Amino acid sequence: MSRVHKSFLTLSAAGLALAAAACSDTTAPTSSLRAGSAAFTVGPTANVGPVQVTFGSGATTQFCSAGTVIHGYTIPASYAPLAGCGTAFDLSANLANSYNPGWSVPLTGSAWIGPNATSNEYRTAPGTYVFQTTFTIPAGVTNPVLNDTLKSDNAVAVFLNGFKVEQQVIADCAAAPCNWDAGGTFIISDANAAHFIIGGTNTITVLLVDTPNGGNAGNSYACIKTPQPNGWKGFVFDAAHAEPTSPNHIVANWTQTMTATTGCENPTGLDFSGTVSWVVPPPPICDFITFGRLVVQVGGQKVVISGNAGGNAPDGGILGEIEISIGGVDYHVHTIDSYAKPTNAPLANDPFARVITGKSGANNIELRLRDDPNPGQGEPTGEGDKVWLKINGVVVVPTQTPDQGNVQLHLNCRGPGD
Repeated sequence: MSRVHKSFLTLSAAGLALAAAACSDTTAPTSSLRAGSAAFTVGPTANVGPVQVTFGSGATTQFCSAGTVIHGYTIPASYAPLAGCGTAFDLSANLANSYNPGWSVPLTGSAWIGPNATSNEYRTAPGTYVFQTTFTIPAGVTNPVLNDTLKSDNAVAVFLNGFKVEQQVIADCAAAPCNWDAGGTFIISDANAAHFIIGGTNTITVLLVDTPNGGNAGNSYACIKTPQPNGWKGFVFDAAHAEPTSPNHIVANWTQTMTATTGCENPTGLDFSGTVSWVVPPPPICDFITFGRLVVQVGGQKVVISGNAGGNAPDGGILGEIEISIGGVDYHVHTIDSYAKPTNAPLANDPFARVITGKSGANNIELRLRDDPNPGQGEPTGEGDKVWLKINGVVVVPTQTPDQGNVQLHLNCRGPGD
């Protein structure tokens, strides 16, 4: 892990000497490490519906110690949520009052967290550490969108319900800004509905990868740099706030030689903040519509439509049935599958129109009807009622006024309890 802080350029000569020493373990992890990295979704993705959930790293974020892999730097293609996790360590007080290795002010509504109480110091072995946060999406919603902004020391991979959203290149920083810098945020998003659990609990899993100082895939994650001579108390990186790394903020007998569980210990931490949005469908309507012997002529054939639809059936379904006769061929819809206001043409968003679907045997029926809001003005034919019919994906009756019959929309509910 390495450090570069441009703010030191304005210091006095004494401060410059201190800054040069502080940078001796070289630069910090680059922001999102875009150069040579895999493509990722630059967020935020526009929300289709209003923001329903906000989340941020903190003391309630899960830390899953079962996922810890010391000296492990490989990111899998998928990563299922882990059970039995504890909680992460909030590093806010340590950073403000004891030792900040150079991390920027946390994102709004979040805090820097780590896998242990002193992971802001040179005490944590390089490797992969797993954090999780959850949110719930109610049943029936559509178009979910996840937006997440992350900072880290050193790099992260993010998964949603096991699906990889994105990852950074796993390497120590080559140049500023770094992943923990304000200018180095990693912004990702996911709008793939298949990645979400609609009507259940969703889990965001973050793999925080702490590389050895100067380590990357090219050098097999070797520890090639020594710790920085100083950090800071708080988030002002100048000589007045400098705090020596040794002896109080480094493991005893620190060494670059790495064993299975020790060596090249360095700071590691995670900071994230995000939102989840979705579209809430309009509440179901419980009114009903009746239509008595609607007669139209289409292509020389007489079409007769009668029936009713809408309201709450005792079994929780939709009340109604439809009888259709086309040139002597009969269709009988015994069960109404859906009943709603049309949201697309024809009759889109007409408050006095309803679209009804169901099956007659193997035949798919879609019927759209409109009741004129001013009944009795020359009805039936002059009233302004409308009918439209599709069977098996083919429009049989284009939108037209019936030659005979009447459509009546009843704006009260019917069914059990009404």
